[in-house]
Amino acid sequence: MSTTSSNHSQSQPPQHDPLARLLFERWSLSAFRVAAAAVVAEVVAKGLQLGWGWRAGDIRFGPFVGWGDWKAGVANLLFSFLITPSIWGAYAWIHRAPAKLFLDLDGRNLFGTSAGATQGDGIQSGRLLSTRWVIAAGVVTAGTAIATWFAADRSWHPYLLIQFPTWMIGWYMLCVAVALQINVIRALRRYFSIRHLQIRPLHPDGCGGLGPLNDYAQRFALLAAVCALGLTLFAVVLARFGRLPDYLPLHIAIAVYLVMSPFCFFATLGTAHRAMQLAKEQLLQEISDAFQQVYRKTQEALRRIEDADLVEIERIDKLRALHDTTQEFPVWPFNWGSIRRFAVVVLSPIVPFIVERVLPVIFGRLF
Repeated sequence: MSTTSSNHSQSQPPQHDPLARLLFERWSLSAFRVAAAAVVAEVVAKGLQLGWGWRAGDIRFGPFVGWGDWKAGVANLLFSFLITPSIWGAYAWIHRAPAKLFLDLDGRNLFGTSAGATQGDGIQSGRLLSTRWVIAAGVVTAGTAIATWFAADRSWHPYLLIQFPTWMIGWYMLCVAVALQINVIRALRRYFSIRHLQIRPLHPDGCGGLGPLNDYAQRFALLAAVCALGLTLFAVVLARFGRLPDYLPLHIAIAVYLVMSPFCFFATLGTAHRAMQLAKEQLLQEISDAFQQVYRKTQEALRRIEDADLVEIERIDKLRALHDTTQEFPVWPFNWGSIRRFAVVVLSPIVPFIVERVLPVIFGRLF
C-alpha cells in the first residue's frame, strides 16, 4: 500500500462541522445508527404533534396533514420515515466516502508517477470543510426555516415548531453534503493534476480503471434522488391543501435540485477528464514520433533505390493499428450505462410533479 493510501485511510471526519464531530468522533455512530436516530426523532415528533392536536381538538400527523386525507397522510409518513432517515444516513456516508474514494483510486495503480499526498488535497487531515462552509450551511438552513415559517398558514405553526428540529437537522445535513461534494471536486482536481495517469481502456469497469470515481458519483446521485422524492412527497401534501401553486420555497428547491444534481454528478467525473485526455494525447504523440521515425527510414531507403526492409514495413502497420486502438481510448470515466442510470435515478422522483403541474401549463399555453 502506498504512502498516499495510508494517509487517506487515516483521515477523520471534517473537524469544522460540529454535528459530524458529535456524531462520528464523540459518539462513533454508524450510518445505520444515524438513520435509526432519525426514525426515533420522527416518532417523537409525531407523538408530540398528536398530543398537541388532541389538546387543541385538531389531531394531525404533521404540520399540513389531517387524519381524513389518506393520500397526504401517506405522503407525510413516507417523508418522515423514509426520506428523513435516508438523508441522515447519507450524511454519515458522505463524511466517510471521500477518504475511501481516494484510497480506492490509489489502489488501482493508475499512475505512472505520483507527487504523493499533500495537505492541499484536504483528505488526510479530514478537513474538507472550512468554517466558512459550515457557517454558510447554517445560514441556508436558517433561511429555509424562516421561509417555510412565513409561507405556512398560522394554523400550521404549532406543528411546524414540533417538526422543525428534525427538518432543520436534515436541511443542514443536505447543505453540508453539497458543500462536501464541492470540496471533493476541488480535491479531485488537485489529485489528478499532480499525477501522471495511465489509461486502461480494457479495464472491466468500462471506465478506464476509474470505476471508483464513477461509483462515487452514482451514489451521490442516489442521495440527490432521495431529496427529489422528498420534494415530490411534500408537493403531494401541499397539493391536497391547494398550496402547491403559490408555495415558493418548494419551487425554489426543485430549481436548485435540477441545477445542482447534474452539476455534482458531471463535475465529479469531469475532474478526471483532463487527466485522461492528456494521457491519451501523450500516448498518441509517442506513437506518432515512432511512426515518423520508421516511415522516414523506409522512405529514405526507397529514395536510394533500395529494397525497403520488410520488418520496418510491418512496424509501420503495427504502429498504425496501435494508433487506431489508442484513438478509441476513453477520456471520460463513465460509460453510457452510467448516464442512463443517472438520468433514471435523478428524473424519476420528479416526473409525477412535472406531469401534474408543468405539462398542463405548457399545453395550456400552446393550445
